[in-house]
Amino acid sequence: MIVKQSQATMAKVDKPIGGEGYMDFLSIIGDGNRLKGSRFSMAAEITLPVGASVGYHDHPADEEIYLILSGTGSYVENDHSEHPVGKGDLTLCPTGEGHALINNGKEPLVFLAFIAE
Repeated sequence: MIVKQSQATMAKVDKPIGGEGYMDFLSIIGDGNRLKGSRFSMAAEITLPVGASVGYHDHPADEEIYLILSGTGSYVENDHSEHPVGKGDLTLCPTGEGHALINNGKEPLVFLAFIAE
């Protein structure tokens, strides 16, 4: 299966999941564009401006991966510990845990996010 960029939708999301600032959210899978037979309910390219964050949230019935494309920030794990992340780093929030992401760097933090059920 292929999802073309022309099928993606862009949105500006204020206070993402209770976080700070806003994020630019390019939805590739989701919003009615789910791939039949796939466990993936969301795939997106997300840009967090400097100072913005995705608020801490839980994944009771799914899991989420972030792949950092550019920029730096802090990834908050289930135990609320913060860890530096940057280009090429991959984070995993397993089912039943929670996480957050903070752009405390000097440039936009761009990453891919995938949710699988």
